[in-house]
Amino acid sequence: MQNIKTGKEEIIYLLNRAIDKYKTETGQRIVQNTNRKNYESLAILLSEISNQLPLRFEEFGTEPYSPEVNPKGQGYPHRKYDITGGQIKDALIGIVSNPRPFLVDACYIYLYSKGRKAFKLDPVDDNLVEGIQVPAFSQKTSTLEQKNSQKRKLVRFLSVFTTVLFITLVASLLFFMNSKQKWRSVKKDMNLLPYKPSQAEIDSLEGVWLCYTGSPFPIW
Repeated sequence: MQNIKTGKEEIIYLLNRAIDKYKTETGQRIVQNTNRKNYESLAILLSEISNQLPLRFEEFGTEPYSPEVNPKGQGYPHRKYDITGGQIKDALIGIVSNPRPFLVDACYIYLYSKGRKAFKLDPVDDNLVEGIQVPAFSQKTSTLEQKNSQKRKLVRFLSVFTTVLFITLVASLLFFMNSKQKWRSVKKDMNLLPYKPSQAEIDSLEGVWLCYTGSPFPIW
């Protein structure tokens, strides 16, 4: 019996194969990024398989699965063996070391029509056998992880930049309002505004003015 890959390497390969098969069968492209909603259609399809495991584990060739205690009235994604878009997203970007067994078995059944236990007895895909490298998917996953890392850095930068910009704008506004208020007080205290005479002062100065000047030469 040959050893089958486990953990991250196994589930990343299985999910990439499942995405390719899903696209071929449905014509629907799955955008592989950090948005879990992108994987929901595939997750629902795999959930229809995983929820059959308690009754068909012998037929599929998997380890036994205990039945759901209270399945009545429950729908996706609240059933015991439901697979979510978030689970697929996390497994694809490599942050899940021990993926859920029913997710792994559902992928095997979808791809090879048999569960992991039966597949191990008769591997039909050498890429899942220990000791064989899978450069295509490894490179694809590495690129995806790099893109996700860059996006997270960009989001953090934009968040910090926006916060700093907001604080700067608020501080500038407060400084401007404070300076304006101080300037008003200075002008009021020092009477810097142009003098405006009252109407009585204007009336007292209006009229006919006579100007007497001395003659520069004496009159003989």
